[in-house]
Amino acid sequence: MSQTLDTTALQRLIDKEQIRDAMSRYARGVDRGDTELVRSAYHDDAFDQHGAFAGHIDEFLPWVKQLLEGVDNSMHFLGQSLIEFAGPALAVVETYFVSRRLLDPVPAAYADKVGPNDLVAREGWGRYIDRFEKRNGEWKVVP
Repeated sequence: MSQTLDTTALQRLIDKEQIRDAMSRYARGVDRGDTELVRSAYHDDAFDQHGAFAGHIDEFLPWVKQLLEGVDNSMHFLGQSLIEFAGPALAVVETYFVSRRLLDPVPAAYADKVGPNDLVAREGWGRYIDRFEKRNGEWKVVP
C-alpha cells in the first residue's frame, strides 16, 4: 500500500498552529502586562477594534496598558478557534474567550460592597474576530 504526503494539508495544519500561537502570545501578553508580547501577534500596520477602542496597534498598546492599571491578576482562557483560509496567506479567525481580572485596590464604586480583604473580579466572555496574514513566513493580525 502506497501512502503519499499531502503537503498542502500539512502546511494548513502548520499554519493553523502558528495562528493559534499568535493568539496565545496576545493573551499571555495582556495577562502579564507585556506589551511587546502583545505586539508580536500583530503586523506593523495592524488595526484593532477592541470594545471601546478602535485604532492602530501603536495606539492600542498604551490603551491596553492603561486598562490594566490597578489589575492585580489577569487571566485569559482561549476556547475553540475557527480558522478559515481565504487564500494561502490570508485567514479569518474567530476565537472564543473568557477573561478574568482581579482589581486591587478595589475601585471606589465598589468599596462599600466588599469586605476589607476582598478584591473585585471583572469577567468577560466573547469572541475575538481577527484577520490574519502570512508575511515573511509569520502569521499575524492585520488591518
